[in-house]
Amino acid sequence: MGHGSQFLKKILIIYIVANLIVMALKAFTPLGQNSIFNLLAFVILSIFTVYLLYLLIKMGKKL
Repeated sequence: MGHGSQFLKKILIIYIVANLIVMALKAFTPLGQNSIFNLLAFVILSIFTVYLLYLLIKMGKKL
């Protein structure tokens, strides 16, 4: 159980960092005004979120 929660903490940190990077890119670069970039960022975050949910379900079944 302890090992699993450690793993989830790492994933959560990675997810938060990824979100911050995307927000920073949107705020501080001309790409932020580019709708294609916004769409790409949204798609990447969506895929990552789905992957996270998949991992959580997998972990839940294991425990």
